[in-house]
Order: sequence, then structure tokens, then C-alpha cells
Amino acid sequence: MFEKSFNPEQKKSLLALSKRIAQSDNILTEEEEKNLSRIKKETGISNLDNGDFDFGQALKPFGNLGSQVKLMYELLSLTGADEELAEGEEDFIYFVADYFKIDQQKLEKIDGLVEKYGQYGKPEDVEKDLKKVFPSI
Repeated sequence: MFEKSFNPEQKKSLLALSKRIAQSDNILTEEEEKNLSRIKKETGISNLDNGDFDFGQALKPFGNLGSQVKLMYELLSLTGADEELAEGEEDFIYFVADYFKIDQQKLEKIDGLVEKYGQYGKPEDVEKDLKKVFPSI
């Protein structure tokens, strides 16, 4: 949904993080594969070497709250694709939220917006509601 608003470095990181979270439960569902294909298409990145993955490096491009919240939305959308939040996916989400200092209450509000809009809502509508939770973005 927000892929087009990310800069090239953020897009590359989004794809790397998305691949990692989709594979974190060791099961890549058809819906997750479809969403990864969508992200590749939206970012314009067809192939990504995920060899030496480093969380810090992957999260570093998201230096402001607005991009961090949008990334959390994207990752939560991806984890909800198969209607099941596996333990590895949950750990991944909490790690990223903690890294960005997004507390549990705000994370739940982002997740509520994912449930409301999904991946195909209008970005401007989602952003408007995100600003209600995070007025400074």
C-alpha cells in the first residue's frame, strides 16, 4: 500500500523484511507469495539477495516516525495475509516495534487499521487514520 511512498533504500529494506517475516514460520503460503509478488511489483525490485540479513541495516532507512509506522502497517498486513499469526511472525513484529519504540497500544491500533483497510484500502484514508494515532507523522 505505502510502497510507492518509500525511497529506493526503504523499498529494498521493505522487500527484505517482508521476505524474512513471510519465511519466519518456515511456511510460505500462497497468499504470502502473492503479497511478496505484489511488493516486488510495487517497489520495482524483481530480485533481492537476502544472504547476510542484518535487522539493524534493514531498519535503518526508516529514520522518521512516518516511515516507521507505514512499515509496521505493511508488515502487519503481510502477517495477516494467511489469517494466522505464527510465533515467529509475532516475534518479528514485536522486535521491529520495539526497535522503533512503538508501544503495544499503538501497535494494536495499527493492527486495527490493517483489519479495517487491509492491503487494498486507499493509502490516503489509512494515512489519515494513522495520523489520529500518531499526530506527528
